[in-house]
Amino acid sequence: MKKLIFALMLLTVLLIAGCSKTDVQTIDNQVTGEVVKQVPSSVVVQFDGNVANHANYGYPLLVRWKVTTDIPVDSGYTDLRYDYVPMVDDGELNINSYSFKSDTYTTGYPGKFEINIKPPKTGVMRIRAHVNLNGVDYWSKESTIAID
Repeated sequence: MKKLIFALMLLTVLLIAGCSKTDVQTIDNQVTGEVVKQVPSSVVVQFDGNVANHANYGYPLLVRWKVTTDIPVDSGYTDLRYDYVPMVDDGELNINSYSFKSDTYTTGYPGKFEINIKPPKTGVMRIRAHVNLNGVDYWSKESTIAID
């Protein structure tokens, strides 16, 4: 009877020890018992400060934007895209969605950028900052500027 109780206790201890084992992950070919949380990589493009809501046709308009990222950048460029027609949904946005573009910056990520553009005509101009990093396009929210 004592042997049976001892065997049951030993079996219980082994089952408990097996169930509480920490999962093992291989990280850089090193075996650890730690749970590793990876922060997703991100790219954020946004206007730096307020975008003017009014500008004059034919005169320079200074626009500032910034690109923040925690991914390694192998290749990239950033510019402004703008047009006078209502924009497509964000899900359908691509580099051909806007008829006009500013000069391009090809270095400096993450960083702040600024450029003067001359509105090509009067009307409501829609503008976005755009960056392409490692072959993927990222966009700011669209702003509108009344051009008189």
